Amino acid sequence: LQLTADLTRAHLNCETSAVFLFDDGRYRRRAAAGVPADWFADESFATGEGLTGRAAVLRSGPYPHPVVHNDVESSGHAAPDSLRRYRERMRTGRAAHLIAVPLLESHRPIGILRVLNRLTQDGELAAGGFTKADVDLLSAIASQVSLALADSRKRERIQQLRVRLEQQVRRRTEEAQRLASFVENAPLAIFWLDATGLLQFVNEAGEEMFGYPADELRGR
Repeated sequence: LQLTADLTRAHLNCETSAVFLFDDGRYRRRAAAGVPADWFADESFATGEGLTGRAAVLRSGPYPHPVVHNDVESSGHAAPDSLRRYRERMRTGRAAHLIAVPLLESHRPIGILRVLNRLTQDGELAAGGFTKADVDLLSAIASQVSLALADSRKRERIQQLRVRLEQQVRRRTEEAQRLASFVENAPLAIFWLDATGLLQFVNEAGEEMFGYPADELRGR
């Protein structure tokens, strides 16, 4: 995720980029470039909250669409606390331009890839903000990230299923071993006859009762 944030910032020539993943009802920042990792580390958005959270909203069609705004501060949708913090932190002193693109798994939003403040080669705010080409590029990056995340989550679910199955098998094996130990060491004779009436199993108490070892009794 950190590599994604770093490469996205470089390719989009923006002041900062961030990756948010859905967790416990909110999209929480998991990686960022252009700001220290420990700055505003609890940044998160509910679906529809702020411009970033709006990228996870189904507005038309079967899946969410990118949110693009080149005048964030006058949009009326920016989260006030986030806006204030970014104004104070950004070298440019503003949160001016934004693209937020959903990360999808089977048309279901699982995260958001966001960039802020398109810059010129001199590091100043680009007058026109982000372009359609920038939106297309970020969408292409988000598509690849979505595939990687979906594959990672699938492997994680398979691993979790494998662990649960191993635990169930271990519990059943332990139960079977405890039952076998109980039967073998029971003070009363326990034996089993098959459908033809032949003895197939007898425990130690049964051996003592019949006066013969199990090997000689089996099949009789």
